[in-house]
Amino acid sequence: MRFEPTPVPQGRFNPGYLAGVLRRIATAVNAIGPENFPSPIDGSKLLRDGTLPGSALQAHSVGLDRLAVGEILVPILLVHPAATTTSTTPVNIGPYLRWRPGAWPAGGTWTFEAIAFSGNSAATATVALRTASAQLVAVQFTETSLTWRRSGPVAMPTTEQNVWITLQTSDASYAAAVMGARLVFTP
Repeated sequence: MRFEPTPVPQGRFNPGYLAGVLRRIATAVNAIGPENFPSPIDGSKLLRDGTLPGSALQAHSVGLDRLAVGEILVPILLVHPAATTTSTTPVNIGPYLRWRPGAWPAGGTWTFEAIAFSGNSAATATVALRTASAQLVAVQFTETSLTWRRSGPVAMPTTEQNVWITLQTSDASYAAAVMGARLVFTP
């Protein structure tokens, strides 16, 4: 479908007219191509100013680092019921995520988020992201109800390898629990 804006009929602007225009835009965007938009789309409405040279939108290829996206979420762990442990040493609760640094643009900031809790405020639950050779980052919880926490910047590996989640408690008398963890990329 070709999208060509039509002027609002004098005195006839109503919800039905607006719904029709939005349906036509949605159809055109869902089947985006040069034939759908005889006039090029103004990329400044979609992308940060100064990030696109030439006519990148018309080429249908825009690099991830060029998008005006606030954050890109990379889920690693989503479980129900919560994964728990009473171990005072890190327990691998998986899953494995194959980290490929070349798949992401250079620059930007990585952070780690987890949703977890401790069985007692006297104990600390620690949720960590690690590789075979190092712990990359950890967030800690003493709250006894589900709490969301975000780490500071994370130095991600520069080589391709597996990363996974570990969980531990500071006191074996009280369980640590986690329900979710993810990486967040901010271009």
